[in-house]
Amino acid sequence: MRTTRTFVCVLLFLTASLSPLAMGSDSTVGVNTLWDSDRTLTGNITVASGVTLTIGPDVEVDARSFSITVEGTLIADGGTFFSSVQPLTQGSHGQGLWPGIVVTSTGQATLGNTTVANASAGVTVYGQFNGNNLTINDAYRGVSSMGGITRLNDITLQRIDYEALYVQSGDLVATGLHAREVAVGVESWTHTSASNLTIEEAGVGLRAQQGRLLVDDVAFENVSVGAASSSQSNLSITNLTGNGLGLAFDASNAVNFEVNHAQLNGQRLMVGQGAQLVNLQNLTFTAPGDEERYLVDLACVGVCSYDNVTVLGGTSAWAMSGTGTHRSTSMVVQTSNIGVDITGLGHAYLDNLTVHAGETGLSISTPSSDIGSLHIHLKNAHSAVLEAHVPSN
Repeated sequence: MRTTRTFVCVLLFLTASLSPLAMGSDSTVGVNTLWDSDRTLTGNITVASGVTLTIGPDVEVDARSFSITVEGTLIADGGTFFSSVQPLTQGSHGQGLWPGIVVTSTGQATLGNTTVANASAGVTVYGQFNGNNLTINDAYRGVSSMGGITRLNDITLQRIDYEALYVQSGDLVATGLHAREVAVGVESWTHTSASNLTIEEAGVGLRAQQGRLLVDDVAFENVSVGAASSSQSNLSITNLTGNGLGLAFDASNAVNFEVNHAQLNGQRLMVGQGAQLVNLQNLTFTAPGDEERYLVDLACVGVCSYDNVTVLGGTSAWAMSGTGTHRSTSMVVQTSNIGVDITGLGHAYLDNLTVHAGETGLSISTPSSDIGSLHIHLKNAHSAVLEAHVPSN
């Protein structure tokens, strides 16, 4: 597995700390205006309410260290927004040199075939924003939804220090996103829908903090943590592929964590304490043969279900624990040592379980369990097919 680029995320993400200091002559665009030639800003620009600023094709806007605030309408097709200011710190990749484009609650912006570079946040949305074939490079954040309505189609975000898409509030729908070299691909604090995503070289691919994050058709490549949820969010992923994952899923305190149709490989599939509802369906995960940690280590306090799931590799495959219920149907496990290890005070329901292991096929230490069809194949003649450490039903 390639080493994923390490990102140091400072939690004190205050606007003042992200915005470069700017001194200049501020101005307001008060009438409908067309910029059809390159511009260099000498102060903060505000597009007044009821006014449209249009950026012509191939026009370059050098923001220097100044902001563009949209209270009216901004339209750009084929333009470039950037800063020519030289970074003051060594190791900088040119992020945070100007505040970026801010669309206020009364404003609307449409950027097509446009590049935004070197900003603190490429586009911050409180009003209405449409991005089509948009590229955002070298920023702290790519698109930041703080309210309003955001619609994104075919957007590329590269070298983003924090979140490529950050959704704190508002309504955001993204179709066709490619994020590369980012700390977080998508972070959502509200209801967010996204499809056709490719996230590469990332710390976290998807992070649901609050509300519901619905994602379809996702590809992870060299991502440390594929998807993570919290106790205040619902996360639903369909049609997922992933290569070079450190950990595919972090389900700690997950209220509702659903994955359907996935082909993955990496170090570990899932970990989590206090998971309330987990549902994995039609999933195959392959790990290196020398991975010594459990590929799945999940403590369930509600109902955790696994249907048509195959886990291959490692020395120990699946650890189920907690006070809740683990339900497994049509599961296949192949590992070199321990297949399935069930502990805790909960209940286990296993049906049509197939285990290929070296030492122990199935170990159960729960007050009760229901076992249906069971197929265990062991490499060693003196290994334990089934270990029941306390009375089980």
